[in-house]
Amino acid sequence: MGPADAATLNAENSLALVLDDEHRFPEAEKLYRDAADAYSHSLGPEHPSTLRGYANLANVLDEEGRYAEAEKLCREMTEIKIRVLGPEHPHTLISKQNLADILVHEGRYAEAEELMRPTVDAYRRVYGPEHPRTLHVMGSLADLLQGEKRYPEAAKTRQELGQMFARIDAPDSPDVLDNIERLGILYAYAGQYAKAESVFQQALQAAQRSPDKSQVHLAWYDFACAAAVGGHRDQAIEYLHKAYDLGSPDIANMATDEDLKSLRSDPRFSALIEQAKSRVAGLGTN
Repeated sequence: MGPADAATLNAENSLALVLDDEHRFPEAEKLYRDAADAYSHSLGPEHPSTLRGYANLANVLDEEGRYAEAEKLCREMTEIKIRVLGPEHPHTLISKQNLADILVHEGRYAEAEELMRPTVDAYRRVYGPEHPRTLHVMGSLADLLQGEKRYPEAAKTRQELGQMFARIDAPDSPDVLDNIERLGILYAYAGQYAKAESVFQQALQAAQRSPDKSQVHLAWYDFACAAAVGGHRDQAIEYLHKAYDLGSPDIANMATDEDLKSLRSDPRFSALIEQAKSRVAGLGTN
């Protein structure tokens, strides 16, 4: 069909999404960029396929830590979407949320919050207050508040999310469990580790009932994060080993997890990281 055919470009973009999910960011970036440039050349800079392609490219630049480039590109895409699609079109709202997330990664919390709060309100108007997309952007707002160390406000937002999830979702669903575990980590940051422990005991019981067995190792990993934040090093190491033994893929990335930074000087933590890397490398050769 040729390199510029729409079907070719769609396939190229789909492959980039797979590489992105595998954290093979440079390879994904090249495919995203090639596809987006080709869309722009053949369909025009304001075509939905072009905008989607450059949005994907901005996301992978963000994942690579190239925040200034990601922000510039995301701002350009957001401005085009506001002009072409309108300020509250679903694609525009996604771009606004992505831009706020990039600003958070840059540590520009005040700007991010200024953008995020009206975006949350717009999601409520467009989708309704309990739509999954609305709840997702509320979770992003809670993460932003946590980054600003405004733990009571972040916890309140997580509690509101929990009440909404209780009305629309099963108590052992991934979204419900993720919100509970994030609330537990927030309590640890706020110096309320007893509350965090209580939350995680509930989360583990629900995770064990879930048909998605990965929820158990995810709960142990997040419990380890809360223990590390709360200054309970031995517990954190114990819980990480539980997550590792259950096959947690998160373990391979724990060296860069900010919640676990208090463990970085512990030789047991370093040894577990090496074990995890060896296991991942072994899986890659099978």
